[in-house]
Amino acid sequence: MIKHLYAFDGGDMVEFVATCPAGSLVLAPELALGGYQKVFLDDKFTEELRAALSGGKFLGLTYMHQEGGKIYNRFGLFSERGLEFTQDKSQLFWPNSEQEIFAAGDEEAIAIHEIDGARVGVIICFELRFARIWARLRGCDIILVPAMWAKRRIAQFEAMARALAVVNACYVIASDAHFAGVFDYEANSHYKMKFEPDEVAKFRRGLHLWGEND
Repeated sequence: MIKHLYAFDGGDMVEFVATCPAGSLVLAPELALGGYQKVFLDDKFTEELRAALSGGKFLGLTYMHQEGGKIYNRFGLFSERGLEFTQDKSQLFWPNSEQEIFAAGDEEAIAIHEIDGARVGVIICFELRFARIWARLRGCDIILVPAMWAKRRIAQFEAMARALAVVNACYVIASDAHFAGVFDYEANSHYKMKFEPDEVAKFRRGLHLWGEND
């Protein structure tokens, strides 16, 4: 069961995950393993990561994935069981020429996933600017936002992540090299936060959101 939410803000990723308490959900920044360099996951890293995730922990990580002669910017939610689900970035950032590195994922594949009783969704970096993607994840308990925004736009990133938490009435973990934080449905933010799904449900019912009632 997910109990704690963390935004990873640097250092040794595997070591950080290993020190988190059981039931933690940790999110790393976009392409944290090597940026735009062609760094792919290897067996040694994934084995070490799975060991660090013992105790019902999860890590959200974006990485380069090669398939069918194309490279995707792929998000994976890892646990000690392995990969819980994956999702490819659908909206590439043209000012950084991402279209020359990656193939775009399918926006229709952006969905809500049931993970140990929590409804989890993912918005990758530039996708945060598209309100229609927010709407696809309405009903999530937790939305993960791994990103690699320019330092001069971090105030925008933080503002949109906070707004997403309020609009979708959920927890948002936002992780970027220049900002890492967890927002709750009332716009409070911390580096880490306790996950309280019953309080999310109560909050939504109280506002009669999306047809919910007491």
